Amino acid sequence: MVEGARRQKTPNEIALTALLSILTLIFVIVVAAIAPVASYLKAEINVADLIPLLVALIPTTIGALLSAIGIAGIDRMARFNVLAMSGKAVEAAGDVHVLLLDKTGTITTGNRQATSLIPIAGCSLQRMAQAACLASCFDTTPEGRSVVEYAERLGARSGTLVKGADGLKFSAQTRMSGVDLKDGRQYRKGGRDRHHQPCAGDIWQAHSCRT
Repeated sequence: MVEGARRQKTPNEIALTALLSILTLIFVIVVAAIAPVASYLKAEINVADLIPLLVALIPTTIGALLSAIGIAGIDRMARFNVLAMSGKAVEAAGDVHVLLLDKTGTITTGNRQATSLIPIAGCSLQRMAQAACLASCFDTTPEGRSVVEYAERLGARSGTLVKGADGLKFSAQTRMSGVDLKDGRQYRKGGRDRHHQPCAGDIWQAHSCRT
């Protein structure tokens, strides 16, 4: 989730940035016009006096507070054990009074463990366990490690088979882990898109593990 997240400015940040840019442009024009006007009126003004005036007029303090406001919002959500995927979500959370959750398993204690393997028709549990172990041996997430531990309790082994093999580590971009054995067999676990070609390990694709 963290790898897939992209920092996007919230509507309030966009509006405030536009306002600060306009004000800065106006103050620069005003300060730059003071010198010609003073020269026309035959008044003495030093350039060293105009620089502090420009610095005092430009609303730099408000711009510097944007990051502090975001950090304060994230800290407040962290105290309520809420994970925000964007700054817009942090702002929207301030208007939330009631939260309704459907029972889809997305709200967990963060300690998901593999409890059973469900092989498809025509596949034995032992073959299923071996495929699950091979497909998860390069998955370093807690779920992947739990699958390997559970499959090994069923008699699966991957140590000698994966030596010298090409492993596919799980990431937010690939959404898949697996291994390409030296004998040509391939095992994959994760989200398969429409362009994915079937491989020998597809028995461990959708109905493999209950968490």
